[in-house]
Amino acid sequence: MYVHVWNFVHVCAIMILVLISTAFIHMILRKQRQVYLAVLGADIESWP
Repeated sequence: MYVHVWNFVHVCAIMILVLISTAFIHMILRKQRQVYLAVLGADIESWP
């Protein structure tokens, strides 16, 4: 009984960690993409 509850808590903790890490990665990628697009736009505008 105790082992079953512990496994359930463990699985929940792992799922929460995965969700947080994926959200964090998505946030970083979105920021990087915005910076990349801004740099690209500046490059295109500065072209002769």
